[in-house]
Amino acid sequence: MVATADAAAILGAYAAAACEDERLPQRAYLALRRAIRELRLPPGQMVLEKEVAEALGISRTPVREALVRLESEGLLRLVPRHGFLVAPLDPQGLQEIYELLEGLEAVAVDLAATRATPEQLDRLDESIAEQARALAGDDLPAWLAADDSFHALILEMSGNTRLRRVAESFNDQVYRARLFTHRLRPKPTRSTEDHRAVAAAIRAGDGTLARTLHQAHRRRARDEILHIVRAVTPVPDER
Repeated sequence: MVATADAAAILGAYAAAACEDERLPQRAYLALRRAIRELRLPPGQMVLEKEVAEALGISRTPVREALVRLESEGLLRLVPRHGFLVAPLDPQGLQEIYELLEGLEAVAVDLAATRATPEQLDRLDESIAEQARALAGDDLPAWLAADDSFHALILEMSGNTRLRRVAESFNDQVYRARLFTHRLRPKPTRSTEDHRAVAAAIRAGDGTLARTLHQAHRRRARDEILHIVRAVTPVPDER
């Protein structure tokens, strides 16, 4: 259930961090989404409307709206007569998402090679420098944040709002998988090197090279993550 002391405190803190001007359904949505994204509400955990409302100190109506919205985004599943379940990490679903992102981000880096501004390129270099500093300090959470920033900047630099919106709609699922597996994967030195090579190709205006490098990077990272998720995911009983 969600109403453990820790979960209640987590949701309360996330709700407090949301803008006070947000409507209650949006505040409930942001608090729950962040808790799910950061695995504070882990895959497979039941989330009950009444308990979430009590944890957030609001009525059940805005919580219901938030839960239904999160279900539509694939982060929750409705369990009839029980409540909502935080969606498990599904290997097949993740593979499909990675295949989509590989294509979308390949287009994004190609576009970025001709559209990125000097300021955006400097921010991209800084995100790579942050990754290197995090690795030097063995700070994997900081590396994940910098990595997330790198991929978000790639989409921003494409200058294509619709492409960016579609790609970002899958980000929470991918982030959960990366956070779930990051301590079981090799130290992400190779990923930082990949990012540096992609950034250099973009800065040089070589969209074709940037695309090729980024696709190879995405495929390697995808294979690492899916291998771990498959290894720890129970095989469904088909009897």
